[in-house]
Amino acid sequence: MARPGLRRVGSVSSASASLLGAGAGGIPELATHLTDDSVAWALLRWEVGSGTFVRSKLVAIHFNGDDVPSVRRGRLNARSAEVLGLLGEAHATIEVKRNEDLHLDFVCERLMKVLTSDSMAKSMSAEALRKDYETLIEKQKSEKAKGKDKAPRVPRTVKDHPGKQISVDRVLAAVGDTSGPYNWALLEPERLELHNAGYGGLVEMKEWLSEDLVLFGMIRFTFGRETVASSMEGMTAAPAVVKYIFVHWVGPKVSAVRRGKWNAQQKKADAHVRSVCSITFRREAHSLEELELADLISELLRLAVVDGAVSDAGKSKISVEEYMASLALEQQKQMEAEMEEFGGAEAESELPQLDVAVDSVRTAGGEYNWVLLGMKPPGGENKVAQEKAKNESTMASAAATQAKKAEEAQLAKEAADAKKAEEARLAKEAAAEAKKAEEAEEARLAKEAADAKKAEEARLAKEAADAKKAEEARLAKEAAAAEAKKAEEAEEARLAKEAADAKKAEEARLAKEAADAKKAEEARLAKEAAAAEAKKAEEAEEERLAKEAADAKKAEEARLAKEAAAAEAKKAEEAEEARLAREAADAKKAEEARLAKEAADAKKAEEARLAKEAEEAEEARLAKEAADAKKAEEAEEARLAKEAADAKKAEEARLAKEAAEAKKAEEARLAKEAVAAESKKAEEARLAKEAAATEASATVLAAVSMKSVPKKTDEDSKISGPHRSSAPHELHAPQAEAGHPGYPKRSSMSSQPAPARNVDVAATTGASVRPEAMMTGNRYLSAGAHGA
Repeated sequence: MARPGLRRVGSVSSASASLLGAGAGGIPELATHLTDDSVAWALLRWEVGSGTFVRSKLVAIHFNGDDVPSVRRGRLNARSAEVLGLLGEAHATIEVKRNEDLHLDFVCERLMKVLTSDSMAKSMSAEALRKDYETLIEKQKSEKAKGKDKAPRVPRTVKDHPGKQISVDRVLAAVGDTSGPYNWALLEPERLELHNAGYGGLVEMKEWLSEDLVLFGMIRFTFGRETVASSMEGMTAAPAVVKYIFVHWVGPKVSAVRRGKWNAQQKKADAHVRSVCSITFRREAHSLEELELADLISELLRLAVVDGAVSDAGKSKISVEEYMASLALEQQKQMEAEMEEFGGAEAESELPQLDVAVDSVRTAGGEYNWVLLGMKPPGGENKVAQEKAKNESTMASAAATQAKKAEEAQLAKEAADAKKAEEARLAKEAAAEAKKAEEAEEARLAKEAADAKKAEEARLAKEAADAKKAEEARLAKEAAAAEAKKAEEAEEARLAKEAADAKKAEEARLAKEAADAKKAEEARLAKEAAAAEAKKAEEAEEERLAKEAADAKKAEEARLAKEAAAAEAKKAEEAEEARLAREAADAKKAEEARLAKEAADAKKAEEARLAKEAEEAEEARLAKEAADAKKAEEAEEARLAKEAADAKKAEEARLAKEAAEAKKAEEARLAKEAVAAESKKAEEARLAKEAAATEASATVLAAVSMKSVPKKTDEDSKISGPHRSSAPHELHAPQAEAGHPGYPKRSSMSSQPAPARNVDVAATTGASVRPEAMMTGNRYLSAGAHGA
């Protein structure tokens, strides 16, 4: 146990708060930088509203991982106030213990209590808050994709390293390795060259799917967490389930000719991928919607249940959450490796300064909307990185040496086997390959022609059915229009009749009312006149009785009164006539208005009929244009068919030419190898012949040198020189003297006498030994030595 007062080098107490990450992707992006074996602190900016009414809320997140050892977690949490002080004040503080708990719904529920104090956000629900946040994040992501406020990052794909050269086989092997640096790869359709590869998973791969290309690829799905090192201290270990999917991408903007040509490479690409891993299933996609993460994982789970190749515990891990957690660990591991490869200081410099990142998050509309802080022991990371690099270098060197030796032995063995197999195979495949290719091409073209014919027949059948339906609809519409027209004419006749009857009835009513009014007025006037006469008579009588002297005056007054009454009656009659005339005018105006309304309705009906006729004429015109378009389309199809036929002929000619050239090249190579073989056989025969001659010469020399020569007798001395032996073993002394092949040259000491058993036969007997005697030794003596 360490003594109090002493501080361990690289411990938590001596670690400094450092910037672990910053970004504009919000909560989903922040979650990828957190693991359950770490303690970290984050500041998140949450914007509510839009435009001038936008409000920013700052949320401090204390990530207290459950998998961190309790002692270490306690020491780190003791420094929480220090780190939160670097982040500054926040509207809310949230503690999260599991990476899977850090999601939008969880944060929205916690923020609702804070937002209720804001009068502008009181009416918002958690769902509305989540949607607004997602919209904001998508907007910031799109702006980032267009190059606005783009923050530097560690490269994730092969194309992000312009100077990095890597082969297709190496990339596929890396994806096929369960712990390889890449988890997806895409191949070009022409020569199956590398299109791109990376470790960002399905989402990253979909960004490289071009709409005008056909691509073949593979993607690795890891569920559960393997043993990986974290940038923060600690380890995570658990068994993992790994599955592979073969992706056949067909861009929606690829032409039919190119699509057919490129799709022919699918089998070769499939075999290439299957050589490095076991494919669970193949997915052909024509749009990005057909490569949804949830759908692919659901299919993997279904196949795992059907095949029974995965245990129940493993099946429970096949989920989107487990995949995202494993992907986050893979990305973290690879990013650390990238930082070590390109220099830790250089990779670290891609992140902004701590205070700059914090200020950006705290500023409304800043470049970053989240920042993550954690503890890093001083100098510890460089030492670990150096030790790791040293171990990796040593292991790589040993593995390379061992692999080189094994490869050399394997190559030597394979070269011998391949030569024999190649001689037999080439003779057989040279003729079959061109035929096979031709048959495959013919089958493909026949299939494409059949597919095109079926598609054309289906299209024509559909167009015929659509045309029939349209014709039936048009006839039904015309029948309905005819019925409507008949009904309209009947209605017009009925309305005209009703109008005439109403007019007659109105005129009769007005005439009757005028006659009745006139009679009533005449009766009233007569009654009034009678009353006036009676009054006048009474007044006249009274006046006559009262004052007879004023009869003349009364008569005058009576006359004046009568005239006045006549004037009043005339005035009343005129007023009545004016009233009747006014009523007649009003009735006339009402009748004219009614007739005008009926005329307007009739005009509208006529306009509607004319519009209908115009619409029918337009439909006829459109039908004609459709027929013309169909003819043009048929002409275009004929042109395309002709082009396809020409392309087929050109392709067949090209294949025939390539086959002929390949055949010629193969024949030339075989002839060259035959000449080399003949030369080798002749050389071996020559060497064997020389070896046999050398061996025979050595044998004769040994026999001659080891054979003892008998002494001369008197009888032998009498033999004359001309009787030489014709035995095949005699050699002439001059030949031996001259250095006949197989005999050693005489040295300067050859004139001295040699031991008796080593005496030269020719010198002793005086006979010559012919060269042919070297093959069997000196079993025969010449006639000159032994007599006739």
